Amino acid sequence: MDVADLKARTPFEGFPRTIVLEDCDDGAPIKHIVTPRFQGPWLARVSDLIKWTLSIATAGGALYAGLHYDAPAWATMTGLVAAPSATFAASHFGLPKIITRSGRVIFTPEHFVHFGLIKVHKFDRSLPHSFALFNHHKAEREEERLSFKESKRAGKWWAWSPKRYYGNSYYVAFQYMGQRHDLMVVHKHKIAAQILARLKACDDAMEAKVGGGRGQALKPEDEWSDQPGNLDSPDLFGEFA
Repeated sequence: MDVADLKARTPFEGFPRTIVLEDCDDGAPIKHIVTPRFQGPWLARVSDLIKWTLSIATAGGALYAGLHYDAPAWATMTGLVAAPSATFAASHFGLPKIITRSGRVIFTPEHFVHFGLIKVHKFDRSLPHSFALFNHHKAEREEERLSFKESKRAGKWWAWSPKRYYGNSYYVAFQYMGQRHDLMVVHKHKIAAQILARLKACDDAMEAKVGGGRGQALKPEDEWSDQPGNLDSPDLFGEFA
């Protein structure tokens, strides 16, 4: 296959889901809509609770079936190991994709809009702004508490390291004129970093739309800013007024 025939991957493919609306003939506003699905620390805890509950229930069901139906010992042992293991694996990979919440932000050349649980916040993109990750404010307290428990169980055969939920959760934040606005709380650094990278990419693309030498132009025409006094430009922001 000729490499020249391959379609180039766009910066907005994959996670998080991003809809790009631009250069529309019907006058639709230019915008990037980012709608990530993710777990916070509490949803991650719920997923783990369900995962372990299902695995234990499956093991109990396999043991009951083996004893109740007089199955051979080897069949009972196989079911006792295989059934909960399969349930655990399916729950481990499946539940984090099912038990999630959704965030939503919109970029336009002039505004950044965040849809919260209750309110919608609109920010002027012409003012200094940036995106960043911050540790969860409960992470330090959680670490102190769990480290104390680990020290008390040290040396015991049944000791294990408790999972850090807050310690592995991060705020994806919008910094606006030096003021921090938390957009979402995301469990797992990899997922939070992916969301952060996508927000920065959309912001850079919109900066190029505005012009003035800022941002990263994705198309040649984006390198040229619009001329002032264009009376034919559509109202891009009426829906956010």
